[in-house]
Amino acid sequence: MNNDWNPKKDKIQYYTEAYFADIESIDIIWTKMDSRGKLIRPKLISASVEKPYLSIKTKDGKISNFFVMYIPKKNVIKIINEISYRMKSVGNNIKIINSDEAYLKIKKKIYIDI
Repeated sequence: MNNDWNPKKDKIQYYTEAYFADIESIDIIWTKMDSRGKLIRPKLISASVEKPYLSIKTKDGKISNFFVMYIPKKNVIKIINEISYRMKSVGNNIKIINSDEAYLKIKKKIYIDI
């Protein structure tokens, strides 16, 4: 995912990537942090609001978060299904979050740790 358009100090989404073959787990998380897991400047309104991220953990333990607040819920589900399909096409058969669970997490803000 590309950077957002805010100045460097005010960014929520930083450039992030994860390879399908390296994915270990996918989840929906809600956090007040930016996509790198760092605090947002307290002067900004976005620092006090929990934001949804599609969180991908790779086999080497790296966590990549993709900001999905402005993406419709159904499209987030389509993205997860597409990631699952592409994971299988490169030989990564690890089971990830299912559509129903992802929809509930993005809709109801279920707090989880990955």
